[in-house]
Amino acid sequence: MAGYSYNFIRYTRTPDTRGSFIEGERLINNPASTANGSLFYTFNNGAVKGLKLGAAAFFTGTRFAGFNNTKGQTQTFARNFEVPGFTTVDICAGYSFKKYSIITKVSNLTNTFNYYVHENYSVNPIAPTQFIATVSYKF
Repeated sequence: MAGYSYNFIRYTRTPDTRGSFIEGERLINNPASTANGSLFYTFNNGAVKGLKLGAAAFFTGTRFAGFNNTKGQTQTFARNFEVPGFTTVDICAGYSFKKYSIITKVSNLTNTFNYYVHENYSVNPIAPTQFIATVSYKF
């Protein structure tokens, strides 16, 4: 599976009054591009029957953090700043046998360092490389 999104979200037709947003400025936390792709396979025959393998990649493009600028704002500097895009890769492997199953996942395999951004200068680091495992039994 794969997906791509292009987002051209900007302020348009704003009033020409003090405190109004700047026309044409991209909204905070709205990357122009995002993409994802994943590939998963379960072996149903042979010596490796029940083995599950998978990989996924996620891309978040350049976006702005901070506050959107306004007409007539007191500050003489831009209140927003650009945050570079990033890509993370996850892999997983698992095995099922009768009623038992184990699945493991390594997320952010390359330990990419970047940030999630929100309004009002809320900038939080993305999670580092993590290892997750789940063991289950079906009744």
